[in-house]
Amino acid sequence: MKEPVPSPSAPAAQSQELLLALHHENSAQARHHEQQRHWSAAIVALAAAIVLGLAAPGTGPLYHRYSLLLHAVFLLALGTFGFLASLHHHERSRLHVQRVHAVRRRISETLPVDILDLYAEANREHGKRFATLSNRTARIHYLWQGLHATVFLVGLALAALVLFVPGA
Repeated sequence: MKEPVPSPSAPAAQSQELLLALHHENSAQARHHEQQRHWSAAIVALAAAIVLGLAAPGTGPLYHRYSLLLHAVFLLALGTFGFLASLHHHERSRLHVQRVHAVRRRISETLPVDILDLYAEANREHGKRFATLSNRTARIHYLWQGLHATVFLVGLALAALVLFVPGA
């Protein structure tokens, strides 16, 4: 029995399927890392609020209340972890977004419609309508990084108040 000879369009169809699968997979991975960054930031913010809430009930000055150093060290570690985790997830998300762009370019080369021109036009319109919030002007990862840096700085300030500021 003779095997069927594949049609010349079969490899093209298989490559299109592969490109679509790669696009889907990398889009899903980019979303996954953004969700992970969101959840790690939420956990850091919640834990920092709990630690500060537990530190608040004490009466009197903070100076020489060495039990608060544990709170401060925890906040320092929490801020550091959050900052590094956020950087990691940002980097991974950007990698997958770059892969999506590469796949989209390749798909665009094979179609009669220029997808890249359509996206460029949509991006220009969006940039006009939301100039202050567009990708060129607002980088949301700076806000995530700022949240974690603030947790770190609050821990540092708490440690400084306990160790170095009489009457605080």
